[in-house]
Amino acid sequence: MGGDAAWGSSYYYDVYLSFKKLDTYHQITDILYQSLVDAGIRVFRDDAGLGAGDELARRILKAIDSAKIYIPIFSKRYAYSKRCLRELASMVDTKVKSGGGKTIIPIFYDVEPRDVRLETPLYRDALSELRNKYTPEDVKAWEGALREVGFLRGWDTRSGRYNLQIVDPQFNRSGYCFEVRKNYEAKEPVGIDKQVDDMMDLLDLEVSDVRIVGIWGRSGVGKTTLARCSFLADIGATAKQLGGVRLLQSKLMSDILNQEYEVDQVAKGVNFLKGIFRNMKVLLVLDDEEVQSHLHEIVGEKLDWFGYGSRIIVTTSIKSVLPKFISQGLAHVYGIDIMNNDQAFELFRKHAPRRNGPIPDFDLIAKGIIKSVNGMPLLIEVIGSLLSRKVVEEWTALKELNLPFGLDIEKILMLIYEELSKEQREIFLDIACLPVDADCRIASFMWHNPIFPLSDGVDALRVMSLVKVRKNNELGMHRLLREFGQQIIRKEDHLGPGRRGRLCNLELGWNTEKMEWLQWQGCTGDFEATNFHVKKLAILDLSWSKVTEDWGGWREIKLPQLKVLNLTGCADLLISPDLSSFPDLEILILERCSQLVKLDPSIRHLKCLTSLNLRFCDELNMLPIELGHVKALKELLSDGTSVQEIPVSLKGAIPTAIKSLDHLRILRLGHSSISDIPLEIGSLSCLQTLDLLRCNEIQALPGLPSSLTCLCVSSEKMKALPNLNDLVKLEEMCLGDKDPKELICPSTRLEPKSRSRYLSVLPIVLPKLKMLELSHSGIGELKLGLGSLSCTHLKKLVLSGVNLEILHELPSSLSVLSIRCCLSLRQLPAVHHLRKLSELNLIQSAVEEIKGLQGLTALEILNITHCEIRNLNGLGQLGDLRRLILSDCDSLGGLPDISNLKMLNVLVVQRCRKIADVKGLMELTSLEVLHVSECEAESTQQVQDALKFMKERSINS
Repeated sequence: MGGDAAWGSSYYYDVYLSFKKLDTYHQITDILYQSLVDAGIRVFRDDAGLGAGDELARRILKAIDSAKIYIPIFSKRYAYSKRCLRELASMVDTKVKSGGGKTIIPIFYDVEPRDVRLETPLYRDALSELRNKYTPEDVKAWEGALREVGFLRGWDTRSGRYNLQIVDPQFNRSGYCFEVRKNYEAKEPVGIDKQVDDMMDLLDLEVSDVRIVGIWGRSGVGKTTLARCSFLADIGATAKQLGGVRLLQSKLMSDILNQEYEVDQVAKGVNFLKGIFRNMKVLLVLDDEEVQSHLHEIVGEKLDWFGYGSRIIVTTSIKSVLPKFISQGLAHVYGIDIMNNDQAFELFRKHAPRRNGPIPDFDLIAKGIIKSVNGMPLLIEVIGSLLSRKVVEEWTALKELNLPFGLDIEKILMLIYEELSKEQREIFLDIACLPVDADCRIASFMWHNPIFPLSDGVDALRVMSLVKVRKNNELGMHRLLREFGQQIIRKEDHLGPGRRGRLCNLELGWNTEKMEWLQWQGCTGDFEATNFHVKKLAILDLSWSKVTEDWGGWREIKLPQLKVLNLTGCADLLISPDLSSFPDLEILILERCSQLVKLDPSIRHLKCLTSLNLRFCDELNMLPIELGHVKALKELLSDGTSVQEIPVSLKGAIPTAIKSLDHLRILRLGHSSISDIPLEIGSLSCLQTLDLLRCNEIQALPGLPSSLTCLCVSSEKMKALPNLNDLVKLEEMCLGDKDPKELICPSTRLEPKSRSRYLSVLPIVLPKLKMLELSHSGIGELKLGLGSLSCTHLKKLVLSGVNLEILHELPSSLSVLSIRCCLSLRQLPAVHHLRKLSELNLIQSAVEEIKGLQGLTALEILNITHCEIRNLNGLGQLGDLRRLILSDCDSLGGLPDISNLKMLNVLVVQRCRKIADVKGLMELTSLEVLHVSECEAESTQQVQDALKFMKERSINS
């Protein structure tokens, strides 16, 4: 039984799948089941059927009773199955008894909702047959269940494409998401190899126990750098905040399952963590832990909250955090020492490049600095970055300075701090008190700079390695630097006690009149305040709070200078608050306000509003006509909403037309129900990004503004390709009648379609284009360039599921080429001239040969899966190749000698039945992963010797 196979003998499940086995098992059911399991969701599916006996029948009833979400998959013969109908009736009955605690989400597979509602003969005929075999009471219950579920909101897969990124309000409220998270990989730091090897030994991933590996060392030696992969950052600082552990529990669940969660009590968070992760194999990294009790509230005292094989990495500078786990044999500790001289010198050279010619005695100066800071990576990086901006004379002066060994860290940081300008010092101290990972664009309002360009001061601090600006504009600062800044703030005695310019935590009785930023997450709905004057407040963050449109704070707090209002995740908000009190507001964030149904008309008064974020407001189905008055708007994000059309005020029917939004730069309407784009969109002369991905009601696009640099559009009803002739500034384009990220390749090979009249020739003449993704079934021939005009800057080309038959010459600028599910494409153009190509993916393709393969001298990744490829002539000449994957290529007759692939790290050859040997394996000195299976070569002496050699090399190293 699938549920038991995945989750042991427990009767507790999150999701119950009901389906007619012969109709859907090896198609949508299997895909959906695996996606759910991969996302850490406990799923019951009956693989055996009721024929297995009464015990299985009892398990099915218990599974239905325990599950929170029911997914019936309706197929043509579903209603002919007594088992399916009994399951459905039980689901409906249990849902009613739960009082709203359970959810049914139907999938209509090759049937329509009206079939299920018994409005057509399809299911009515099936029930007529069953009336002769079962009691009238049973049949009546089945009829009622079908009618009730047929009216529920679900998914229609009649298009043949299965949407597995389920983003539905019902799932959001239930707390499940099926989208697998992608890990971020940073560039490899200096001296990390040996430490990673030691860590891997302690992690011992082959063992199925659950364990903690602690990384211990003084601040600044690189604990976070070693641990950084997919992690919960700076939890020490967060845990100290009011409600900090609760916020950490929420973030942990959100990060691992890729879905927003809100935990209102620590105890509830503990129970939720237990329930969700007990059967998941998790890699969890907790950075900068200081208090043992906080750790217990996140991972438990016995590590029994996580599935077998889970690993928890904890970085800490305090030894007392882990002894209890160590005494139980649940934790191992890795101590990080200072860098050795060679590594420290390499790090210094990396951050102190000699930009203005050679520096006399560079090596001597560098070694003196490294010695003075005792090899601490953070200080080496910061001092190196500072010196990179100095002239030769200042470097020479350092040689005479003769810094003492083991100089106090605070003194070193003070020397660096004093090098900053007055503006840079102020910004440094502000960032030291900002919330961890604050948005740099929002923070810029503290320094009176525009939202979009980075502050010059922030950029200077970034170059000096004092702050980092990470992805999504997050501001990062090392803990040592943050604490140093806060210490300086505490010494600002000249402002008087309680009157400092910055506070990291609000103190009772503090004068709020000069406050500029207030973050008050989790604010209660019964707000009352006296003497709470914040007339200079620029940024108000009430995210994940209980505020409503009638919240008392809107009346009490007068905010004439407010620039940013963040109401992310305020689930009790039905209507946005009256905004007329915030005339200078520039950024309004209402993301994930799951109950929001309307924007208050007062939005028309926001003459300075540049960014409006409505992402994933599931219940919002229309934009107000008053939006046409917001002429300064640069960014409109409404993807993931139920918005069906742009309001009439934005269509040119009255003077406040869309063309009045002449500052609009970003328009995101993806994942919405919009069906029509007004002609006036072509007049938006500043529009740069237009996102219409998965707007499945759109049939055609009007003329688009020539200012566009990014265009993403996909719609299942798209009947005509947009006119691209005038989009000469376009750098990124994603175009399709299906979402390429959700495309499911057929499980079996299909015969290529014959040339059809409706297939178009698509010439792409876009001189600045860098990235192109096509998944439009109406494209039969693709030309990248026309005559002397070529796509000379194109770096990435992705073709997914198109009926492409002819692909013309490819531009030599390409670095990534991916062709997936293009079953009509039998021939690639020659590739010998693609000297910059680093990655080539051919998946589910009819291509038989790669002509000019030997010319891909920069190729690092070659992945050929489910293809008709017959030979790989020239493979042995790809000296830079690092990853080679050959899977399910039955026509591939063999491999050339690969002994020259000295850089190859990964070699996978599976289900390529004609490959009898792999020549040159023993010469692959860099090989770390070798997997040869389900082909003749698997049992050869060459493969066995190579595996043995790799194992011995691993042991000896």
